[in-house]
Amino acid sequence: SATSPPPDIKTAFGSDPLVFIRSFSSIEFPLPTLLPVVSGGTINVIGGSLRGIHVFDDPKSQQANGDSIMGLKASLKNFRLDRSSWSTKRGKLFSNSGTFSIGAFSHYAPESAYSYSGGGISGDVGKRTLTLSSLVAHPLKNEEDFGNAYQYRTERIEFSAPKIEVSGVDYEKIFAGKGIYAENVSANNWKLEVYGDRRKPEEVRTFDEIYPHEYFQYIKMPIVVKSVSARDGHISFNERWRDGKEVGRITIDNINARIGQVSNQVPPMTPTIVDCEMQLMHSASMHFSMEYQLMNPQFFLDIHGKLGAADASIFNEYLSQAEPFTITGSVRSAEFGLAVKDSAISGRFVPIYDSLLVQFFRWDKFPPGLFSWLANEIFMRSHNIPEKDQPLKSGEIAATIERNTNIFWSIWYPIRNSISSVVRILSWVW
Repeated sequence: SATSPPPDIKTAFGSDPLVFIRSFSSIEFPLPTLLPVVSGGTINVIGGSLRGIHVFDDPKSQQANGDSIMGLKASLKNFRLDRSSWSTKRGKLFSNSGTFSIGAFSHYAPESAYSYSGGGISGDVGKRTLTLSSLVAHPLKNEEDFGNAYQYRTERIEFSAPKIEVSGVDYEKIFAGKGIYAENVSANNWKLEVYGDRRKPEEVRTFDEIYPHEYFQYIKMPIVVKSVSARDGHISFNERWRDGKEVGRITIDNINARIGQVSNQVPPMTPTIVDCEMQLMHSASMHFSMEYQLMNPQFFLDIHGKLGAADASIFNEYLSQAEPFTITGSVRSAEFGLAVKDSAISGRFVPIYDSLLVQFFRWDKFPPGLFSWLANEIFMRSHNIPEKDQPLKSGEIAATIERNTNIFWSIWYPIRNSISSVVRILSWVW
């Protein structure tokens, strides 16, 4: 409660929580009568709580009193503080046999849109492990009420992970205030659901968008994680359109991602490598590889991937709500490549498909049936296969990112335009 809430997210990332720990690095052992040589069995804390930490509530609100995390349980086992551990591993408060745990906890903040909870945190200093169980971020309002609570489109996010395991934790550096260092972070069977109400307008931005790598560079605390693995993940993108009766949905399942070193202690041009396999709409296999330079002040991103065979109708669950048409046909494959350098986007999209037909079910200017016939007979390219099309048609991706727009839409719109150039969907239709 002694500190003021950060005025914005940039300031929060710019602070270094290890400064407090580093302030004790010059203290010699043993401390004069205050902390003698100690060896203990177990220390338990039951019913603990934290208040006023200003992590999840809105620091700009005049009524923000700080978040509260209730129901904390802590247990410290086999800890030891002796002359040898202090002199050889300065600042290390546990012996190599030390273990600790924090029991189930939950988060309560009256002004927050979310509740947060965890089944517990446990660690073993000797084995250099850390385990976080049953992490959940749950919105306090359902999709409809959440969308109605905001003037502009605001994404509703729900996340859960049964277990996150960290191996190779360097506790010595943590206790000495030198940073967070670990070999691997692993998460299995995690789920992420994102909902947006497209009936609400996009907020007009008068500021430059802050990109993910820029947020990462704001973190002053040293972070080095050599690898990250996310297995058997699920992501669902849900959007509500027009009359709002149904939700357009795109699902990505069986996500298995392998991520290389994540660190703010590397040269600016060092890329973080991401290799990912997944299944789109429970049907089409997809693979992509990505390089993202997290410490480069400029935006540098390079992606290459391939979509496997699928029936084109798998996208109709989303198209029937987001667009005035649905499609049928056979998609054999699609290859894509995309590069972002500073504010320039460039790339290429090559879909291989056959027997593509569009069916309009609503249209303001023409009867839907007539417009469907015109689209299929005159405008659209129904096939792009080696047997009939030589060379294969490809869509070029070229655009400039506007820094005051959402990064997702800045990248998606050029990709969508490249798809339209091959399939020949008129821009004023899609």
